[in-house]
Amino acid sequence: MKTAGFSYVIGFDDFPFERGHRGQVRIVGVVYSGLRLEGVLSAQIWRDGRNSTDVLTQSIRKSKFYPSLQLVMLQGIALGGFNVVDIQALSQNLALPVLVVSRRKPNLGAIEAALQKVRGGKQK
Repeated sequence: MKTAGFSYVIGFDDFPFERGHRGQVRIVGVVYSGLRLEGVLSAQIWRDGRNSTDVLTQSIRKSKFYPSLQLVMLQGIALGGFNVVDIQALSQNLALPVLVVSRRKPNLGAIEAALQKVRGGKQK
């Protein structure tokens, strides 16, 4: 049940992982209504993979919170290293706005250099 004046928002981020880690990385979504914590979602994506958009879509859609959600928030456009989220596709898949927040301006030169070392980096 929605409370008047409060939005249901979910914010996702990834767990820390070791620099040399390969394989899956856990991501966690936290659902808030106003200042009240409503719940937590958890899933796994591939480090430097291509499944973050699909995993986010499915995790949110199958959750009990989906009917009440009004916004999806992400800290940056990539999770688990360079598993880039297609923000437009995520928004369309869920029929919800997606807000990306960054703590600081990205260093595009460093990102481009790092992507050269990642499988499928040119496409990302």
